[in-house]
Amino acid sequence: MGFGSKLKELRTAGGMSLRELAAKLKVDHAYLSRLENSSAPPSNKILKQLSRLLDISEEELAVEDAVWEASM
Repeated sequence: MGFGSKLKELRTAGGMSLRELAAKLKVDHAYLSRLENSSAPPSNKILKQLSRLLDISEEELAVEDAVWEASM
């Protein structure tokens, strides 16, 4: 699973809309949409904020296939 897919999965599992998460991050919802569609990479600052808000480590969030990595 790629970063964007994982981000969207975690956001929806947490019951947040794109606009709600964007507001918490203080970014435009269009930027967050680009992250979810893998059209833009996250900055380190955004990655840290996302990991705190979604209760996941930065490493797990940034790894392209966290499930595969965890199974090793």
